[in-house]
Amino acid sequence: MARKRILLIGHYNPTKKRRVYPNLQWLTLPSGKRIKACAQCIRGAKKKPTRQRADAAKK
Repeated sequence: MARKRILLIGHYNPTKKRRVYPNLQWLTLPSGKRIKACAQCIRGAKKKPTRQRADAAKK
């Protein structure tokens, strides 16, 4: 997960009491397997060149 969440810490180091959860979404991989991935990871994976895209760009 890309973001650092705020930890809930004790009396001597007061921080915000709100916990941030990752935005998990169902994602279907090209192999047909379904996994949960955070929304930022999904967006980052779209920008990252994959093998299939790299091979298509070479042709």
